[in-house]
Amino acid sequence: MGEGAMLIYLTALAFEAVPLIRRLGLVGKESCGGFRIYGEREKDYPAGDVFLIVTGSGLLQSSAGAAYILGRLGAGEGDVLVNFGIAGAAAAADISNGASLKPGDLVLPVKYVREGERDVYPDLLFPADILPGNVRKGVAVTVNGAASEQGNAAFFKASLRGGESILQCLPAVYDNEAYGVIRTAGMLLGPQGAISLKVVSDNIGDAEKAGGVISKEAAERIADAAAEALIPFAEAFHAFISGKCAGKEAAGDLPPGLLKLWEEIADSLDLSFARGAILKNLMRRDCFAGTDACALYARVAEEAAALRGDRKASLEYFEALLKASEYI
Repeated sequence: MGEGAMLIYLTALAFEAVPLIRRLGLVGKESCGGFRIYGEREKDYPAGDVFLIVTGSGLLQSSAGAAYILGRLGAGEGDVLVNFGIAGAAAAADISNGASLKPGDLVLPVKYVREGERDVYPDLLFPADILPGNVRKGVAVTVNGAASEQGNAAFFKASLRGGESILQCLPAVYDNEAYGVIRTAGMLLGPQGAISLKVVSDNIGDAEKAGGVISKEAAERIADAAAEALIPFAEAFHAFISGKCAGKEAAGDLPPGLLKLWEEIADSLDLSFARGAILKNLMRRDCFAGTDACALYARVAEEAAALRGDRKASLEYFEALLKASEYI
């Protein structure tokens, strides 16, 4: 295991990994079970601080790869895994803001979806100013194969509709691994330890056309260009998270006093499970950041109580609270 907190990149495909390997100066360290692992040239594996694993495509393959590399390195709280890769994108006509993604855009998923599984909401409480300028928030939809294959197209379309107002206006990207990687790594590294950043390869307006409409060469060029922005972001995110964990800022649940305030706020605003989890993450961050979190959220609880029963005002208040946090 490395002496400091580890930064681990995971890609499904080799061409997604090549620009990272080149820019980071990594060399091959291990090949096992179809996984290829790279690390720092001067470190004797498994020692080191920066690693990359190429898992192969598919939910099971990539999930197994995430579990393998984290177990092989003895990764834990303070270490970070970043899933990087290309993804198709689409925005349904009934999404209210009409936003669409274009090839080359970077997407930070705030929700991960897979048919038949519970949705995953990662803990994305980090400074917004470390993100590359062309990053958009979105929803990651993980499917088997191309979205146009039988069974996937209907689910793909359904995943873009409805839901909560805080998410339903976001465009979607679809891939074959993000859901499994984030869910697996999140269980092993904690809620802040795994993140995904996707670069859009296809601008799909019709799910029936999804998949297979871009050449391998074009996909390689898009991945290579995105890697230049990804690396400084991944390093800044890693430094932020490892620093928090070293200071015990991300450990544990809320203290009893704050937990009671969280329950009061969530009840007054009638928060859904997802919004409640986001609020708890925000309160956890403020609790361990040196602010007077009890006083802050006692005021929030008082303001929220005045909105009880007013659904529209409650949602607006909650979204204003997130915006004022100055964090993702």
